[in-house]
Amino acid sequence: MTLSVGAIKSSALGFSGALTNAYQFTTPANADFCNQILAYVNVTNFAALATVEVKAQGSYDGDPNTANWFDIPIKNAPTTAGNEDISVIKADVAQIPAGDAPKVIAWQCMYKQVRAAIKGTGTAAGSTATVTLAVGVC
Repeated sequence: MTLSVGAIKSSALGFSGALTNAYQFTTPANADFCNQILAYVNVTNFAALATVEVKAQGSYDGDPNTANWFDIPIKNAPTTAGNEDISVIKADVAQIPAGDAPKVIAWQCMYKQVRAAIKGTGTAAGSTATVTLAVGVC
């Protein structure tokens, strides 16, 4: 479902379920004419997790089923109030400490399709999360 308000698109496409030690992806969202991606991350049960890692991917291909996906770098470490403890552990991966959610993570974007991915580190068994992806123009 996509909502349009002026030049903003908001997508309710997301991931909801059990975390594993491998990345699990949201449903791809159309990002044509958008330059921002927001991922609202809510870990509903950390169980024995050490951290949660979140990244975004983009594709220049128009069909999300056959797309070539590329990791999107995080330009700046998150510095908004409440996000000071998110670490950028690689150029494209944000890390959230155990027990510290919900969080909003932002990326700049110039792709046709985008998606976000989440995985747990440590013991992921019993951990659950939701990720809601939004794209728009800033």
